[in-house]
Amino acid sequence: MWNLSNRLKTEPAVGARFRVAELFALIKLLMSKKTLNRGEEVTQFENLLASELQVARAISTTSCSAALYLVPKLLELKSGDEVLVPANAFWTAFSPLLERGVKIIPYEVNRTDLNGSIEDVYNKVSKNTKALYVQSFGGSPYDAYTFRSFCDERKIYLVEDSAHAIGAKILGKPIQSFADLSCMSFSTLKNVVTLGEGGAITVRDPGLGERAARLIEARVLGTGLEKSSIDSALNVLKEFHEIDNLAPFRVGDSLTWDWTSINEFGLTLRMSAPAAMMGRLQLTRLETTIIKRKIQREYYKTNLSFLDKQGNFLIGAESGSSNHLINLYIEEPLVRRNLLLRLKDDCGYQPVIRYLPITFQSVSRFYGLRPGMTPIYEDIFFNHLVSLPIGPNLTRANQDRLINCLNSEF
Repeated sequence: MWNLSNRLKTEPAVGARFRVAELFALIKLLMSKKTLNRGEEVTQFENLLASELQVARAISTTSCSAALYLVPKLLELKSGDEVLVPANAFWTAFSPLLERGVKIIPYEVNRTDLNGSIEDVYNKVSKNTKALYVQSFGGSPYDAYTFRSFCDERKIYLVEDSAHAIGAKILGKPIQSFADLSCMSFSTLKNVVTLGEGGAITVRDPGLGERAARLIEARVLGTGLEKSSIDSALNVLKEFHEIDNLAPFRVGDSLTWDWTSINEFGLTLRMSAPAAMMGRLQLTRLETTIIKRKIQREYYKTNLSFLDKQGNFLIGAESGSSNHLINLYIEEPLVRRNLLLRLKDDCGYQPVIRYLPITFQSVSRFYGLRPGMTPIYEDIFFNHLVSLPIGPNLTRANQDRLINCLNSEF
């Protein structure tokens, strides 16, 4: 039997490798005595990210979940609004919607790539739909042109959970450039890593970018007057503390601004300078990282003898993918079950299958979702889906071991 701590897993402990140059750059930053929570490193990373992804602006955050948390605030979604969410969405993509009383409408995925089904979206859109959530599952790009056109016709927001998709492209264009808002992840599992956790939200509309930049600094969004009504306190602060924050939309404890309405409260969600520096350096090597992952994907496809036979296939796009996850569709449920048991017991592999259907999750059920609302994905998840390891630390020997184990079942 294999020791559980030594088992191969679907996602690696570290999704991208660090180099000596990155370590020296980190040491230099720490020794510089510069601020570590703002500064030029954050700005440089955000500018490079926006340029690479061909978006108006990128705002770095503490995590992808933090970016997703901002979405309903930025779009001013309210109770009674409807948002279409794919059946395999990650928990933190839709929990901020539930918190605000937004009604989630789950929709189906395609068997071939596990991305959202535009056909089911047509069936479930309504006059109350304010936004459509999509994702590039496992890094395989969703049908961005079709979904963008759909949202433009109906004047609804297109929001992408792009946690898997840094580096994913469609017809050579970054997948993030299509959505009104795209939420990125740079956690330890991903193709770009920012020291454990990290994320970003990218925007097509600079106005949304400005709102996001305020919210991650614990500011508030609203309207106000140009002068505070408490002149005495203001004068003391100006005289002794050189306070000059007369500009609108300051932090919530400002004495120099009187609010007439407050719409949204922000939190401190900004990325640190060390994390941003690491992200910038990793981003310059993203293409190399994706090529290495693509080689592993192609090796699976070439050597798994049962693919394209008996209804089995490798899920996802052939090109344009960031290759974050490798998923197989196994036609026969009993074969799939036996295959997973063999991998676990005989090959030192701990299966990790992402993601549980949102219709089965306890909190979404509390808010009215029920098993059976998305039968296609529910069937895929429980009866057909197998995820395989991929990443920088997966050796060819380990990959061969898994391939041989899989082939022996057929």
